[in-house]
Amino acid sequence: MSRIRSLMLGAPLAILAATAGQAADMPGGDYPLPPEQPRYSGFKALHGWYLRGDIGYRFGTGTAETSAPGTALSDDKLNGTASFTLGGGLKLDWFRTDLTLDYAAPAKFHTTWSNGLTSAEASARIQSTMLLANGYVDLGTWYGFTPYVGAGVGSSFMRVSGYEGNGLPPTDGASITGWRFTYAGMAGFAFAVSPNLLLDVGYRYLNFGDAPALEDATGSFKVKDLAAHEIRLGLRWYFDDIGGFH
Repeated sequence: MSRIRSLMLGAPLAILAATAGQAADMPGGDYPLPPEQPRYSGFKALHGWYLRGDIGYRFGTGTAETSAPGTALSDDKLNGTASFTLGGGLKLDWFRTDLTLDYAAPAKFHTTWSNGLTSAEASARIQSTMLLANGYVDLGTWYGFTPYVGAGVGSSFMRVSGYEGNGLPPTDGASITGWRFTYAGMAGFAFAVSPNLLLDVGYRYLNFGDAPALEDATGSFKVKDLAAHEIRLGLRWYFDDIGGFH
């Protein structure tokens, strides 16, 4: 009876040992672990040519100056206006550059003048078309969001028109055009909509210097230190898949 009991206990152990040895001797017995499943870790833009389009709203500033003797100016204000941008550029890893053409709708500038005897409002409309060369540094990507900073330099074709001085020289209705050196500073972030399309939300500071002066034989009127703060919303479309979702 004890012999039968020993056989009954030993048979399962022998089968387990034989199975383990056979598995160890089989070719390719060490099977690799299954590959880790890909996870979405954001958008990584590597390189590529792109086109861009933006719309924005500018809040402008400026200071009026007149050649009329004994006249004081106050309450300078430049109204806000819409802007529109088209451009194209190239992204290389963390750096990108583009060339942009901007059109801003005419914005009304107005000031109050007084010469001790009377006072009134003087106003004019200022419009700019701007060509800028820009460079940007992308600061990394988190969950599809890529913050950036940038700067640009270029020139603006400015038109000052529709002048109404209400007695302040020069003649009402005077207008003038001219080119002005312009520089910009930008900051914002892009969000990956698809491997080829980014939504761009940003802020831009623009400095135009002094606007062209309105003048005739009676005197001159000029807007100095012309600048703008601009909020922008745009799209960047890349010709190639620039890293995509991974």
